[in-house]
Amino acid sequence: MSEEIIKLTKKLQRVQCTLKAPKGQRNKFGNYNYRSAEDILEAIKPLLEEYNLTLVCNDRIEMRGNFMFNVTTAILLDCDSDQQISTENWAMHSESKKGMDSAQISGATASYSLKRALGNLFAIDNEQDADATNKHGVIPKNSTAPIPVSYRINLINTTASMDELAKIWKNLPKDVAAMPEVIAAKDKQKQKLGEK
Repeated sequence: MSEEIIKLTKKLQRVQCTLKAPKGQRNKFGNYNYRSAEDILEAIKPLLEEYNLTLVCNDRIEMRGNFMFNVTTAILLDCDSDQQISTENWAMHSESKKGMDSAQISGATASYSLKRALGNLFAIDNEQDADATNKHGVIPKNSTAPIPVSYRINLINTTASMDELAKIWKNLPKDVAAMPEVIAAKDKQKQKLGEK
C-alpha cells in the first residue's frame, strides 16, 4: 500500500470517527426519525474542508434481467494527492409505488442508494435507524428474506458463461433448484451458452 493511500485512509478514519449525522427527518406514518442523504451531506461538508477532501457522487442505471437498479458510487478524493476511496450501492427500482409517479420513484430510489453509499463510505451505523427495516426495493446480500423465483430465473437467463451459470446454480436453495421453471431456465441457458 502506497504512502499516499495510507494518508488518505487515515483521513477517512478521522472523518468516520468525527462525523455526526443526525436523524433530521421524521416519518410521521411510521413514527420514527431517520437520516436522509441530504442530512449526511450537510454533516460531512465541514469535515471535507478540514481534511482537504472532496466527495463526488455518481449515479447510473443498470439492468439485471428485467430488473432496473440505480447504482450510486460515492468517491472520496484526497486533494493533497491523486488518491481516492469509493463505495457503491445498488437499489432496485420498484415498478410502482402507491401515490408516486415514475419520476418520484426514480428520485426516491436514487436518494436511498446515495444514502446507503454514503453510509458505507463514512461508516454510519444504520442498525438503530428504523428506516433500516424498510427495504425500499433493495435486495440485500446475505438476506434471509425470500428472493422471488422470477429474480433467480432472470439471473440464470443473464449469465455470460457456463462458469457463471454453475456458480449461480450451486448457490440456489435446494427447493428453488427443484422447481420445474428454474430447471427449464437453467437448461435453456446452458444450451444457449453451449452454442457460443
